[in-house]
Amino acid sequence: MADMPNIILITLDQLRYDCVGFAGVYPVKTPNIDRMAENGVFFTNAFTPFPTCCPARQSLLTSKRAESFGCMWNYDYMHMRGLPEDADTFSRSLSEAGYNSSYIGKWHVNNKNGLIYGYNKHIDETDYFKYINSKYGNIEWKNSWFGEESPIPYEDSAPFWLTERAIEELKSYCAKRAPFHINLNFSEPHLPCRPSAPYSRLYRSGDAVKWKSFDESFENKPYIQKQQLYNWNIEEMTWDDWSKTVAHYYAVITQTDAAIGRLLDTIDEYGLYENTVVIITSDHGDTCGGHRMIDKHYCMYEDIIKVPLIIRYPERVKAKMYNGLVYNCLDLGVTICDMAGARPIQGETAGKSLLPLLLDENADKLREEVMITHNGQQFGLFTQRAVRGKKYKYVFNAADIDELYDLENDEGELRNLIYEKEYADIIAQYRKKLVEIMKAENDSFIETSPWIEETLLKGRIL
Repeated sequence: MADMPNIILITLDQLRYDCVGFAGVYPVKTPNIDRMAENGVFFTNAFTPFPTCCPARQSLLTSKRAESFGCMWNYDYMHMRGLPEDADTFSRSLSEAGYNSSYIGKWHVNNKNGLIYGYNKHIDETDYFKYINSKYGNIEWKNSWFGEESPIPYEDSAPFWLTERAIEELKSYCAKRAPFHINLNFSEPHLPCRPSAPYSRLYRSGDAVKWKSFDESFENKPYIQKQQLYNWNIEEMTWDDWSKTVAHYYAVITQTDAAIGRLLDTIDEYGLYENTVVIITSDHGDTCGGHRMIDKHYCMYEDIIKVPLIIRYPERVKAKMYNGLVYNCLDLGVTICDMAGARPIQGETAGKSLLPLLLDENADKLREEVMITHNGQQFGLFTQRAVRGKKYKYVFNAADIDELYDLENDEGELRNLIYEKEYADIIAQYRKKLVEIMKAENDSFIETSPWIEETLLKGRIL
């Protein structure tokens, strides 16, 4: 029991990889996340398996593809089967191994709660909303999805309130002298971003650096992407318009980072630094003006599929950067069980433990490619499957033009190479690889639609 590490998992909602300061891409201040990265393993190529909340979060609990148990989209938009109550989860495994555990913050897995899946305590984000309504009443917001300054003092903002609950749980578990697991989930920086002062005044619109993906023409792109601009009434927005929203996005990231810093300081204060695993990630990213789009639907761009992932475990893992391709939501559950010495998640998982590569610098890479899936929602269904390698990304759009991007020479993914004859062999290779991964990771799309495999392997292109 004494050798079982404490495990703290921190998940942000819609935090882009390139908006962590340590990544060195955009000028976002995240000093506390950065110190995590400096003392842990910073993954430069971590990807969500599904860039939508509920499927990603269900995969995180189970290390299985969301499609494998019928989760196709967010449950609160359209009915779906989704994660059964008796599903095996990493949290259930930890509980059986003797861990005390608390789930804190945004759930958005399904209409159940963490107690169903092995947590001893669940402090929901709705508890925070009740607190705010009782103290400040109904606040009238004026700028919809594009963000504005919050009148709520930062001490009462959601990131700080939820972090205080996590700190209280940590202290109570320390008194019990038993291993613990805390799963802390922030809604931030999901739009609309409403940072509190002084964080709301850290960035001006001129500080927001134009996304590399912003200058999108939609030439040779799926029709639905341009249609999103009209669905959201943002077709006329320029970078000057978007820069104000991006500044709010930066600010709420820095505010959330400050809250995380309070938790990291408490870990140090209670002498838990060496034997506590701390993991920081995001369920997926956000276009936030990238490709002139908003939110995360109907595309497979790096803006939304590439996520931050940091794992710090000073007692066993040396600090380093890892450049291989990994999943966050699929790989973390099996990794956490492995670290804890708990039993593996039951059933066939799509995820693989990251522990061997954390412990051994010479460990083989887990994968040469990752697959990201999307089944549409919100404005209508639109099924997509993407294979992301180190240099190229291929996107299969079942009802529209496919996509191929050279990630080394086109960081913004502005030029679709799908019709370029010199890439025909690469496209064929990626289509074959897509079929292999779909079968290996139990993607029900290919199991229930046999024409998909035929279409991909015969190389038919719209």
